[in-house]
Amino acid sequence: YQRRVRGLLLDSEDTTSSDESSADPSFVPRTASQTPGQYLMQALSCTALEMTTLDISNLAAARLLTCALNLDLGQLNNVVTDKKIAGERERLRRNSFDKLRGTSIKGLAFDGRIDRETLVCRNGHLVTTDENHYTLLGDEEYLGFTIPESGTGRAIAKSIVEYLTAVGITVEDLEAVGSDGTAINTGHKDGALVHLQGMLGIPLQLIICLLHHCELPFKLLFLLLDNCVTTGPNSYSGKMGKILATNVWERPVAEFEPIPCDVEVPDAVLQNLSSDQQYLYAIVAAISRGHVPERLARRKIGVLNHARWLNTQSRVLRLYVSSPDPSMRDDIAELAKFIILVYYPMHRNIKHRPDLSEGAPHVYREVASIKQHFPHHADFLLR
Repeated sequence: YQRRVRGLLLDSEDTTSSDESSADPSFVPRTASQTPGQYLMQALSCTALEMTTLDISNLAAARLLTCALNLDLGQLNNVVTDKKIAGERERLRRNSFDKLRGTSIKGLAFDGRIDRETLVCRNGHLVTTDENHYTLLGDEEYLGFTIPESGTGRAIAKSIVEYLTAVGITVEDLEAVGSDGTAINTGHKDGALVHLQGMLGIPLQLIICLLHHCELPFKLLFLLLDNCVTTGPNSYSGKMGKILATNVWERPVAEFEPIPCDVEVPDAVLQNLSSDQQYLYAIVAAISRGHVPERLARRKIGVLNHARWLNTQSRVLRLYVSSPDPSMRDDIAELAKFIILVYYPMHRNIKHRPDLSEGAPHVYREVASIKQHFPHHADFLLR
């Protein structure tokens, strides 16, 4: 590749020698009618957007485009460099900021995750570190992302306010702000939402993700029955938790007691489910009917993750239809009943009716379902 690209930029007859062409039969020499290689001058805004979306580096993008233009399409006078891609990405970013400048938003939502980033120190050494990246959405439009100084609620709120100010987005009409239900966001004293309202100087309607919320009662019940604590991002200290971390789909299916429930799911909901959610819906339907198909029984389940408890619930249901240890059979049955009668209907209803006006009815039905099916745990789960 490097030999061919260099040949595009060198106006020399040596690049098309007979030795080179014989060594590489696929090599295409420059003809007399073709001009010497030049750097591509046309704008690549769409390409830069796709490369950014796919998280492709500048160098990799430049090599791909140069190969496509010169070696596949035969346009031997077009060479794309990594600086060209970097410039297009910077131009795209500036244009996006220009469009947002002066924009007034009524709703703001943010969500964060930890990414591994490689930084260059002053001495030239590369250092890999973890960074909190918070994505911002306003009125269903992507606003950008910000990197707070730390993971505290105050630092998150400060970085959001500073970003909105730097970009030029006005918040005079802001009415609501949304996030997930983690304590760092919703804490009543030091949460990001509290600090955000204080820094902006306006009261806001708080919108908390119900899909995150409806996992919390199951989490409390699981930790109570297993008498354990989380020992890492994907592990537990209890006996049941350690078994769930194994390949439960390799266990043979045994006789189990069906747990009847309404398993009807609208087509619009099924089309928008992830693969993990589809598995949960499928095994709930199987347990409700009293039969687990062999293909479903052998299907692998996603890894455990304490940030999302959906895979833990899928593993609990898979363990329920096998032959669990007699010492924890009752606890597994209790958890399976909770998933099918409380969590699954709540999750399905939220997916089917995601409007903000349906938030209070969803929570009401969840509370009523817990009190109806688990009165002995209601005070603990609803505290």
